[in-house]
Amino acid sequence: MAKSDCVVIWGTNAVSTQVNVMTHAIKARKERGAKIVVIDIYDNPTIKQADMGLVLKPGTDAALACAVMHIAFRDGYADRAYLAKYADDPAGLENHLKTRTPEWAAAITGLPVEEIEAFAKLVGTTPRTYFRLGYSFTRQRNGAVAIHAAASVPTVLGSWKYEGGGAFHSNNDIFRFDKRELVGSAMLDPDIRMLDQSQIGRVLTGDAEALRHRGPVTAMLIQNTNPVNVTPEQRLVKQGFLRDDLFVAVHEQFMTDTAKVADIVLPATMFLEHDDLYRGGGHQHILLGPKVVEPPSTVRTNLFVIEELAKRLGVSDKPGFGLSRARAYRPYPGQLRHRLRRAETREMAGCPAGFRHGAFCRRFRPPGWKIPLQGRLDRHTGTEPAAKGARRIRPACTTAGISRSC
Repeated sequence: MAKSDCVVIWGTNAVSTQVNVMTHAIKARKERGAKIVVIDIYDNPTIKQADMGLVLKPGTDAALACAVMHIAFRDGYADRAYLAKYADDPAGLENHLKTRTPEWAAAITGLPVEEIEAFAKLVGTTPRTYFRLGYSFTRQRNGAVAIHAAASVPTVLGSWKYEGGGAFHSNNDIFRFDKRELVGSAMLDPDIRMLDQSQIGRVLTGDAEALRHRGPVTAMLIQNTNPVNVTPEQRLVKQGFLRDDLFVAVHEQFMTDTAKVADIVLPATMFLEHDDLYRGGGHQHILLGPKVVEPPSTVRTNLFVIEELAKRLGVSDKPGFGLSRARAYRPYPGQLRHRLRRAETREMAGCPAGFRHGAFCRRFRPPGWKIPLQGRLDRHTGTEPAAKGARRIRPACTTAGISRSC
């Protein structure tokens, strides 16, 4: 990002929540004269730092992305040679975008046509444009489609060819933690339903489809997430959590909105009070976070709570239970280091000359692999789908934690 000539911060209030992003963006501005563009739904502190701030209506990100790509094809900013080599259906995308004009997007997003044109021209004429895509995309029912549209913009522009160009949302997939033993994958029972946390309001208020056409949820253990505050359809969520026949146990560090409606609140350790492993949010390192201080006497770790529940439920003899912290955590860094080294060696082999840095090289795939533009073109309408249609689109689920229901 520090080697970019234009940094687009889209859907994240980086000034308040991602100091590392702003550090690199400001460095690019100071050292390279880079422009900073911020796209969000309100005038936040990050927009106040921007050279160009676009405040659009909630849930309309895909419309803006489609209009930018429309302009790129119309005005010659699209890198057709790059698309032909690396994208799966550039002709289909261009045909789909013919009606996605700036005027069409302006009516949906609330942005003036002139702002959309100016943004498209800026990124279209700046090869080293870097799109930092935030988690605000998950705050809408059509979020997965919206982020696919936004991530397609640097593909159309060919920004990936340049160090300092491209897009980034999350690098979680590079670490490949083998958690099969820890999460009990070998014991997975296909008869036990998996419910979507982003639909927890519908789940708790008896929606048949959300419940997978089975019985109601009557008890919950919640760790590492605050669904009353962060999940969609908040009125439904609150209504569901206030059911008299629902038992809720929350294992938490703070009195969150979810903890306030719980039957039992179990105090949880903070990150300095237990051992853990951390994946880098903006780098490729796996970090050991050892316990620094002892927790208060009444506070327990996630591992302790799950282990004690297993004993009381009669499943503590199953694989994955009864592990010490050392057994649970320590084998993995060495395995991962070896795997990452092998993966980087494979990727380096197909990396264009001059781009040998591992993180940059990972964006170039093996011969024959194409950037997927197909499959979601008909969904790039830019507007929120109707409630029924939203269920057909893969939901943008909360990834901050896990809500286990029974």
